[in-house]
Amino acid sequence: TAMEDYLMGLLKPRIDKERDNDRRTDLFTYVQNGTMTIDNAAKNAGVSIDAFISSMEKAGYKVPQMA
Repeated sequence: TAMEDYLMGLLKPRIDKERDNDRRTDLFTYVQNGTMTIDNAAKNAGVSIDAFISSMEKAGYKVPQMA
């Protein structure tokens, strides 16, 4: 209906932002737990490795030492 479309139009940016935040949190967790490399996580996030590490640290996650 038109009302549903209108409401979804209003909420879509917030829904997308929350989904992106959840995805980023998942990537941080995978890297912290050692189940994903920082390089792979950064590629999945669409950012540089340095930007990913910075975001991860700012979010309070422990960045594993790279060998």
